[in-house]
This record gives sequence, structure tokens and C-alpha cells, in this order.
Amino acid sequence: MSKRTYWATEPTERIGSEVSKRSKMYADASVTNGRRDLWQRSGLLVYGLDPEGSGRNSAAVMLNGAQGQYVDLRCNVYRANIRQQVVMTVGSRPSFKCRARAYDASTDEARLIGDAILDSALNDGVEAKLNMCAWHGLSFGEGWVSVTWDPLLAEGRGDCRVRVFRPDQVVRDTTCADDERDWVILLSQQNRWTLSALYPEHAEAIQQAGSPETLDIWTAFRSGVRDTASSDYVVVSEFYHRPTPSLPAGRATIVVGSTAIADGPNPYGRIPAYAMISTREPGSPYGYADAWDQMALQQVLDSIVSQAATARENFGERTLFSPDGSQFEAEMVGGMRVLSGTQPPTPLDLEGNAVEAASRAAEMSV
Repeated sequence: MSKRTYWATEPTERIGSEVSKRSKMYADASVTNGRRDLWQRSGLLVYGLDPEGSGRNSAAVMLNGAQGQYVDLRCNVYRANIRQQVVMTVGSRPSFKCRARAYDASTDEARLIGDAILDSALNDGVEAKLNMCAWHGLSFGEGWVSVTWDPLLAEGRGDCRVRVFRPDQVVRDTTCADDERDWVILLSQQNRWTLSALYPEHAEAIQQAGSPETLDIWTAFRSGVRDTASSDYVVVSEFYHRPTPSLPAGRATIVVGSTAIADGPNPYGRIPAYAMISTREPGSPYGYADAWDQMALQQVLDSIVSQAATARENFGERTLFSPDGSQFEAEMVGGMRVLSGTQPPTPLDLEGNAVEAASRAAEMSV
């Protein structure tokens, strides 16, 4: 019987393929358990698109049918509700303040400097990124923030780099439901030319790498085939393992394609990625967004409003009835529809008043 080894302890020349394998396993699991479909459907609804792929969107009215008699539209109440939750969550800046342990001139000065540094960090894009993380958390069930050190920032002096990730960009072991996970893999897109300059010994592998199709849950937004080979950007996998008995120093590895372009101990002593999850499914590593319960209602509302708009478009014009033999002429009432016959037609409204139904549905969705 062959002895098993922990994949995270593989040498540098083999760890790249192991990281790529875990990314594919995570993507496949997200498809199998339906989580990827939830993420994609929610993302399409948030940005005004039809998750069924009809092309209907909240920015335009579509006319379908042989004569354009059917009106299709989207009223994006789903996004409005999520925006209200975002405002309640991050609308006001938390009152973070530095506190001094002792009261003298030097500590008071240090406290003021600390407050200034904190305000500068929030004003320098960190607050906006945390707001985007809240959007991800409320739309996709999870939003992730990564805080790492980037030596290229601050004109080469180095500074903290704050990034936001969707749940499909944070690869995890889907069999582990505990927050105390040992590792994560962060997927991001970075410029291949910058990476080639930073890691010239791996420039050939970086230039040949492409973007895996499994990364992007936004493919439904785009038409055509993405030419990933000629793109300036390439998918980078950042593998972080916290210190454990199996890896006492932890591990931090940067992988492009299946090549590890940087590898070493974890300099942070922990996994530098933090989740914003409002509700976690019991026994699952995934978060659950309360807004998902409104997705079906949003589609029903779109259908009802489209029916009401179709009824108004086709039958909203004033119609007059003229009995046969009368001296009434259509030219006498310009702009109106005139019907003639022995008796006026009787309308059949099998589903009740469509406009009234749309009004009731709109009130229920708020």
C-alpha cells in the first residue's frame, strides 16, 4: 500500500498542478451542487438582465411576436431591495478611533496620528471596496476581502493591498464546513506583462498561460468566445495555507497556469482573506443570501408587468362601436379605433384585470 502525502506539502515544481487541480475541483463542485447557478442568476437579476437568457433587460422595452404585439420588460425591484440593505449595512462609516493606554503628550500625539492613518486608508479606496464586499455578500451570499502586502504600491515603498473577491474566486475545500479552514486559493486577473517583469525566470510560462473558463460567472453577460490567449490579463492563483503541524511555517504560493512562480512560508501567519457572510448554511461552507428568496418573485413580477403592458399597448386606445347602417364615420373621431357590426364584441378577461394584477404585485414586492 502506497503512502499518501498531503498535497499542500508537494515541492515547488509540483505544487502548481496541485493548486490548479483544487481550483477545478471547486468549480466542478459548485456546478454540481447548483451554487454556481444561484450566483449567476442573482448576478444577472441584480444588473437588470433576464437569467433565462431571453435578452430582456431593465434598460429597454422589447417587442416580440409576429407583429411586435407582445411587450417584454424587466422592473428591477430585486436590485432596489439589495441596495436598501447595502445602505443599511455600510451607509454610515463606523466610528473607529484609536485609544491611548496612558495619557501624556507622546501617546496623545500617537493617537492622533493613528486616527489620521485610519481616515486616510478609508478615504483611499478601502471604504469603497468594503461597500463592494457588502454588495457581493448580499447578492451572492458571500463577499471576501483580502489584505496583503504589495511592495510596488506607494511609489515602491510598499503598502497594504485590499482586494474584494466573489465566492467563485475563493477556492476552498467544499467538504469542510468549519470556518477554521487550513487553506484557500484566491483567483484574480493580473497583467501578464507585469508578472513577466517581476518573475523573468517564468516569463515563458506566464505568456503561454490562458484564463480557465470556470473562473468567470459573468459569461452570460458576454456574447461570443473570449480570446483568453491574446488577452493582456491572465488568471493568477494565490494559495495560502495557515501554519499547522503538517506545515509549521504555513505556505504562500503564486501560481500561473500550473507553474508556481513564487513559493515560500506564509508571511502573514494566517490566511489573509476574510469573509462577509450574513447567513451560513448549516453543514455547508457556503453562505446564503436572503435576497435569493426574492428571485422567483422578481421573475413573476416581470411576467405580470409585461402582460399588463401588452394589454395596454394593444387595447389601451379608446374604441368606439358603430352599428351597421349608421351614418357615423371614423373620420369624425380622429385618433380613435372604430368597430362596426350588428352588436358590440364582448371581451373575455379570463385572468382578471391585468393592470390591476400588476399594481397589486408591485405593492407586494416593495
